[in-house]
Amino acid sequence: MDPSDSEDPKAPEVSDSDAPNGLPDDGPPSPSSHPPPQRSPATAADEFDPQNDDIRTEYHPSSRRLTETTCFKEYGRAGQEREDHSSTGSFPWLPFRTRIDFEVADLVHDLAMSKAQTETCLSLMRRCSSGEAVRIKNHKDLVETWEKCRVHHVPFELSKITVRYAKKDRTYDVHHRPLWDWVLGLLNHPRLIHEFTWDAQKISKWNGFRWERFLHEPWTARDWWRMQTKLPVGASPLTLILYADKTRLSSFGTAKAYPVVARCANLPVHIRNSNGIGGGEVVGWLPIIAEESSETKKPKFILHKNIVWHEAFRKILEQLRKYADIGFNHKCADDVLRWLFPIILILSADYEEQCIMALIRGIKSNFPCPKCEVPKGQLLDFSTKFEPRTAKLVRRVLQDAKQQSAAEREITLKGHGLRNVPNAISEVKRSDALGALYPDRMHINHGGIFPHHVWDQILRHLDVLGRTALDKVDKQIASLPSWSGLNHFNGVTHMLFSDCSKYEDISKVIIFATHNVITEAACPLGYLLLKCLRAYLIVDMYIALEVHTETTIQAGRAAVLAFGVALKAYTDATAGTVFSDKNWGGIIKLHLWTHIFDEIEAKGVSRNGNTKPNEKLHGPLKKHYLRRTNFKDIAPQILRAEHICCVARIMREELRHYDKINSNGPDIPEDIEGDSESIVTHVHLGAAQPATPLDALPALQPTDAALSKINANTLKKFFREHLYRYDLPEPPTKITEYRYLKVTFPSTVDWRCSQDNLRRNPLFHGQEREDFVIFQEDEDSISFAKLLFVLKCTINNGKPPYSLALVQPYDAHIPRAERPASDKELGMIRVRAQRRKDSKFIFVDSIVRGAMLVSTYDEDTYDECFVVDSVDTDMFLRLRNWTPNR
Repeated sequence: MDPSDSEDPKAPEVSDSDAPNGLPDDGPPSPSSHPPPQRSPATAADEFDPQNDDIRTEYHPSSRRLTETTCFKEYGRAGQEREDHSSTGSFPWLPFRTRIDFEVADLVHDLAMSKAQTETCLSLMRRCSSGEAVRIKNHKDLVETWEKCRVHHVPFELSKITVRYAKKDRTYDVHHRPLWDWVLGLLNHPRLIHEFTWDAQKISKWNGFRWERFLHEPWTARDWWRMQTKLPVGASPLTLILYADKTRLSSFGTAKAYPVVARCANLPVHIRNSNGIGGGEVVGWLPIIAEESSETKKPKFILHKNIVWHEAFRKILEQLRKYADIGFNHKCADDVLRWLFPIILILSADYEEQCIMALIRGIKSNFPCPKCEVPKGQLLDFSTKFEPRTAKLVRRVLQDAKQQSAAEREITLKGHGLRNVPNAISEVKRSDALGALYPDRMHINHGGIFPHHVWDQILRHLDVLGRTALDKVDKQIASLPSWSGLNHFNGVTHMLFSDCSKYEDISKVIIFATHNVITEAACPLGYLLLKCLRAYLIVDMYIALEVHTETTIQAGRAAVLAFGVALKAYTDATAGTVFSDKNWGGIIKLHLWTHIFDEIEAKGVSRNGNTKPNEKLHGPLKKHYLRRTNFKDIAPQILRAEHICCVARIMREELRHYDKINSNGPDIPEDIEGDSESIVTHVHLGAAQPATPLDALPALQPTDAALSKINANTLKKFFREHLYRYDLPEPPTKITEYRYLKVTFPSTVDWRCSQDNLRRNPLFHGQEREDFVIFQEDEDSISFAKLLFVLKCTINNGKPPYSLALVQPYDAHIPRAERPASDKELGMIRVRAQRRKDSKFIFVDSIVRGAMLVSTYDEDTYDECFVVDSVDTDMFLRLRNWTPNR
């Protein structure tokens, strides 16, 4: 990877002259818009003797910051360890008279109480209050105070646009926040400003042989580096992510919303993709053009809707156009004067919305891709690179078409799949609507390829197999164990509707419920489709990675090609059958896979452009519609409620910070215990049971061959084998059972701490729960095991209690002859349990993380399971090259 800074066809489009036409007031800050560079002491090892996993950060030359090499353990800690001592206002609840007034008003707004309910609530609170009193008098007083609060945040404005259609002028309302004023609100936040990143970075990790480039945030990728290169000396990029999509507010779809959401790409993803301070906010409300039966599907009316969209967006971007040209000097909350240039870095949208943003003719055109000019008959060609769409190319085509007659113009535009409309986004200097488009993983995969194509076809094959097959799949999907963060399904074959999140979870586990139903013998065509499903899942997991390296990007591209091979085998086999009516070659979302790894290299990982965080904002808008409008002229009412929500969120954040700096210290939870002698441990135990004498345990489980091992002799033997000689124990007499474990582990993907919540409980919600774990067998190998019992005991050696787990290892040898060919062909990892009587003790500190194992449903073998490697990206990457030791 490590792309050079030279121009290439995929580079973002920039103007011929990037020097500003004029400067704001006093010109650029001098000598630099950045704080003085900080550099750790250089050593010879930095250049000549890097250690494994060392991190090297090369900053953009205009930052005047020197390249840094950091040991892996210290990477990223500076930001995490910085304590926030910035002050907040003396009374962050103002203009409410008291803090409790604000908290009551916040509750009233959140519950969308009517005027009568508010009056009753306040009357009751005044009557029963003691100590801190509620001073809000009535509903009118509450509304007036909220109006005073509106100054805390940039309010919405109403603008009107006029577009001519059918020889008549049509006027539309555009509601929007002044976008640059919204940006300044982020820059003026005293705590948020320290989270901003201004300079492009090339980050590499030493893998023992060379420095391997890796990517995550937008500033670590190619486009940011190139954009910063094009800025005047001393300037900083202020990069934005914009999202737009139409959504239904009512169940019948008669009421709709068209929000525009903005996020600042200079902020880290955990802030940027949140719903808190610094997260996404609705900054615009596009007009929705009523469909007229006499005009629907007419080319001129479709063109009119595209023109209105861009005219409305032009109004939203009005401030950005000015400052993108000349820049803006601003003294931020950290007292640093910066010369800022706004750039639209990413456009986050589904395919239909991207067609409007790119002004292409869509799925039915000859060139339906918004990123390149692939002919519609070659969408399944995953290996050919087609001519990329750029703002420069589009401008040239439109200029040529302008000189032609109407008939010739239409032929020219159709030859590129374009519409004859000026692009409002590309009018913002250094912003390119075509280059900014980011293929959206959620809509492409979980809202497109899987549910409407792969899963839909699997259901057709199950229908052919009959009712028994459908019932068996439903029973097996219902029997899968629960896993935190993964939806559990009682049946999937008759679901009429589900959202993208649930389809994502179905795609991760459905192969384990169908592998013994759609077999090569019973359904050879369906079996080929299961291979496609597995290939699809591998592509999806690579796209989902939170950090990408050169190696994973290469593997992701190879996975796309492998899917193409699997799909061709299926389509060739189904030719001439009832399944040949499926037009796989017309699926534009499959083609978009060929662009997504290019975009990862250009703009960072897929969650930077994912629409999922933005679509979560549709929920509050629907709530406002149902609870806070009279269902007439809804836009102003919804946006007023949304604005109050933003103000309340800011005030709540200020109150939390106010409490933090005025508190004596953090509360320490008492229900979780650490491990034995370690001061810092990655496993914590909870749900402690009363201490039990060791000799009483066999009576509690007399028939369990595993639990009978919990006795003084086996524990003493275990400690003798694992402790130093001077720690040799006296046999414990009592133990304490624990039924909950919280395991913290470093992710193999982004190296940040993740957590698994695990249980071993004989009666958890009415059922026995014995979760699985990965544990460190020795220094070089890991194994899977089922938790059978978790305990603490003291052995009177002067040390704290030891935490142990009795586990049933899943590492029994499986002869090659007993491994079905389908295991390898469908990418399933089969493990076999040792006999329960052969269970053993391990220190809980040897547990690496939790694991999800599911039954193979093979009644002829003893306790075999498949490891679900798709539960998360860490498990996927951890097991890509793992093989059982036996």
